[in-house]
Amino acid sequence: MKISYRVNTLFLIFSALMLTHIVGVSTSHAMTNYYLDPDWTGTQSGTQSQPFALFTSGAWSTINAALATGDVTVYLSARAAGSDTDDILSATIDMTNKTPNPTGTLTLNGHSFYNTNDSTPSWSAYSGTSKARVVGVDSQNAGHMKYSKVTIDGLRIMQSGGNKGVAICGDNWTVENSDISHTASATDGPLFLIVPTADGPHEGSSFYCSAMSNITIRNNTIHDSWGELIYVGAGGCNLSVSAALQAALDPSACQGAPSHSNISILNNTLSNCGSRGGQGDCIDMKAALTNVTIRGNDISASINSNDVRVIVTQGVRTDGTNQNLLIERNYIHDHPGVSDAAIALADSWGTPNGVTIRNNIIDTIVSGSAILSYGSQSLGVSIYNNTIYKASGFCITSQGGTYELRNNVCLSNNGDGTQTSLSGTFTSTNNAFSGTWGGTCTSCVAGLSINALTNVAGKDFSVPVGSVLTDRGITLTSFSVDYVGTSRPQGSGWDIGAREFNINSGDMVPPIPPTGLTIN
Repeated sequence: MKISYRVNTLFLIFSALMLTHIVGVSTSHAMTNYYLDPDWTGTQSGTQSQPFALFTSGAWSTINAALATGDVTVYLSARAAGSDTDDILSATIDMTNKTPNPTGTLTLNGHSFYNTNDSTPSWSAYSGTSKARVVGVDSQNAGHMKYSKVTIDGLRIMQSGGNKGVAICGDNWTVENSDISHTASATDGPLFLIVPTADGPHEGSSFYCSAMSNITIRNNTIHDSWGELIYVGAGGCNLSVSAALQAALDPSACQGAPSHSNISILNNTLSNCGSRGGQGDCIDMKAALTNVTIRGNDISASINSNDVRVIVTQGVRTDGTNQNLLIERNYIHDHPGVSDAAIALADSWGTPNGVTIRNNIIDTIVSGSAILSYGSQSLGVSIYNNTIYKASGFCITSQGGTYELRNNVCLSNNGDGTQTSLSGTFTSTNNAFSGTWGGTCTSCVAGLSINALTNVAGKDFSVPVGSVLTDRGITLTSFSVDYVGTSRPQGSGWDIGAREFNINSGDMVPPIPPTGLTIN
């Protein structure tokens, strides 16, 4: 009897493990997969043999029931059955049909599988370039309800009307591996919206959203927008009231703080900001945001040069809040014109406090400066180890505030004249510059020429052997890597600029940072 009991017990354990493996169900956290093919015309239960064709009320009922117990992935067919082209769902996915804050996370995956047969569905893994194509993904709503726990993975979003390609109102969102654009027929924007906390009378939206947290936008191609490419809505001010009221922070003048926090914009390729019309900032961040990271993005070619900035951020109410805004390791290049600067710190909706701009390469701004701060009362602005080449305006300029400028390269900006225009309280050390420096610069390298970098005309901003930039920087404690993740220092001291000479590789690394690097 003891032997029989033991054998039966082992059999039951083995059977349970096999069942978990086969159906993908964990006893602690269920996982459910559904499938969607817009070309399917038969019965729709969401299975591989009977996929959903649309996000109908019945499909949402099935999805929401599964989200009550665990994670759900809906695989949208990545390509058509008969040709390697996008499978097209000519609709916006309305995320307000989803349970607002379920147990599980909903993932919409548009690139991993496709239905090989429209009449008798059969699904295969896919690794090509086609994607499931939709008009938009929208969770903005009049009720200001947050719809949380969403991952968008590998969709092609092409908004052709007067709406957003993506509008987020909810916590714990990730948008990744997708291609997002406005078409030529688009009539309004922005293209990608994190919904403001401010209401309409305070320069926000009547469809505002409560403060959100944990939003990640990574590894996407986002391009050709009507209006802003990425608009990070937040707090706002009523600009019709007097400047004195705004300065006094009258509650009737400003609204929307506290605002969103923990937002990451990582390793995206951004281009043609505002090319379809409207005001075309590439990344526009509004007031009172905290814990924001913009890292590793390639941002280029703003076709519409009317009132464009590459990255612009507002400040926060003067209550001592450190925003912790980090702009690092981005490649900003080949912009035909910006309204004032590629990176602008504005103060019309609050005073910038706690902004770090480091390890960026800014290359060829045909009209405008590279970095500009309007914040006459800005606090804790740190500008470290950037390489800035060939802006028609200044390399760095400020209208006041408190700043640190260390280890920056300013080369051939402002027609090779004065590289900086600085007002406020500055600590400037260990920078390298051509032309002249607008003020005092301690332990700096003057008379910089293009020979200090490997091949700026060929977009190679690495440090060659024997460069005057080598070992001339000051050691900083807040980070320890360069633009591509090379540890600092490689020699006896830090190098000046975004790149550290890599003695192991010869430092022949392309200017675009690889994805997925760990940043210290």
